[in-house]
Amino acid sequence: MKSLLIYLVLFTTSASASVTLPHLFSDGVVLQREKPVLVWGWADSGEEVTVSISSPEYPEQFKTTTADKSGNWSLWLDPLRLGAPVSMRVSGKTNVINVSDILVGDVFQISGQSNAAMSMGSCAARLPEAKENMAQVTLPQVRIFEVPWALFKDTPQTDVPESCKWKSLSPQTNPGFAALAFYFARSLHEHLGVPIGIVRASHAGGRAEIKMSKEALLSFEVGRKSYDASIQAYETAKAKKEAEKPQSNTPDGLPPEPVVTGTVNGGYPSSDWNAAIAPVIRFTKRGIVWYQGEHNAGDGAKYTETLAVLLQSWREASGDDNMPILLVQLPRHEAKGWSMLRESQLTAHRNTPNTGFVVTIDLGEKDNIHPVDKKEVGARLALEARRLIYNEDASGCGPLYQNMTIEGNQAVIRFTNIGTGLKAAEGTSLEGFQIADSKRNFLPAQAQIVGNTIVVQSPEITRPEAVRYLWESFPPTISLFSNEGLPASPFRTDAWNDKL
Repeated sequence: MKSLLIYLVLFTTSASASVTLPHLFSDGVVLQREKPVLVWGWADSGEEVTVSISSPEYPEQFKTTTADKSGNWSLWLDPLRLGAPVSMRVSGKTNVINVSDILVGDVFQISGQSNAAMSMGSCAARLPEAKENMAQVTLPQVRIFEVPWALFKDTPQTDVPESCKWKSLSPQTNPGFAALAFYFARSLHEHLGVPIGIVRASHAGGRAEIKMSKEALLSFEVGRKSYDASIQAYETAKAKKEAEKPQSNTPDGLPPEPVVTGTVNGGYPSSDWNAAIAPVIRFTKRGIVWYQGEHNAGDGAKYTETLAVLLQSWREASGDDNMPILLVQLPRHEAKGWSMLRESQLTAHRNTPNTGFVVTIDLGEKDNIHPVDKKEVGARLALEARRLIYNEDASGCGPLYQNMTIEGNQAVIRFTNIGTGLKAAEGTSLEGFQIADSKRNFLPAQAQIVGNTIVVQSPEITRPEAVRYLWESFPPTISLFSNEGLPASPFRTDAWNDKL
């Protein structure tokens, strides 16, 4: 909890005449079960604040604290258990706040880029099933709290806009919900039978660097270079704009004149963290879903460290240094750098304990960076959550490359996460494999399943040195799966970065 206490100090606000709560703690909120729950807010300096929470099924719980000199207060509720809806009462010296219709269940944060934020309405335009789901699904125990897209700030915010509300799944609200959140939450709820709450804080676009704190950025070399370059570019553009006559308030990504709200463009360091993530990261939760990488595709192996730093910094900010995090690997798409980016995501997963991993190579679209099938991504994430978080015999991750041995003119590839075994896609042979000798020239290879391994060879290669599978941005055929229908991740056995 030490890192959380340090983090809390960063969130100061002017003293208020009344005790107040963040908008997260509003009617319809879902609170995390079976864990101490952090509640925080603001009041006058030195003001005593009491929080009580009650349910018809168990005794009322009272906790009291005192606001610090900056007006911040926080306290921990004892773990809550499933049952009837609960209510919360927050009392200060001059006012009382009542929060009603509170459910106790499992809470997840979903963050990333536009694929994590793409709405059900957007999916429905191209996917009939999404249109049907949007119009028919009503689940009062699945609730989503959406943070707006168009938020960028130059300093960490203490709260999100007042317009943010907890809303349950219904034909009236479904069109605006992030499709990934909709399908992930629905899958978990239908399996677990418990209320599910989603805090969706993901901005359309943006590099990973704008989604981590300034302190995290400055903690590693790649982050420091990104910070310096972004500040320089921002100041240069700002000076150019200020020199233009007449000055304009057009939405060109620079601050309006005069700067009164701390609004900045999306390239400003930590701008997405400051506006959308910092206000909600402390909310007590079961886990985090991260679906991002498109804007970092040119980074190659550097993204591995960037992602690792982001994950660790988010854990520290959340107050749980072992917070479960589910990662989504980028699907296929015709764009430069995606093969290396997918490898970096996999490496970060392997190097970061208590993370889950979902392969989506079979779900992409060649000419659209926003693949429409978010139902399958959500289902795989739910399966991976069941494995990682709920210790079930389930998995949302397909086969992952483990190692290679050379046996004569054949390369034998072994995998982890094979489930009950390996299979080729129905009606196809194994395709997408390449093999090379010491000359580093890759040739199409023959591949076959032998037990739980893949044997790869070519009549033109007598002594294999390396194998690659689906090592391109948009492989035309996805052929290798587990028996459970989960695709194998693209991989390479070499480190020949001159042959990418």
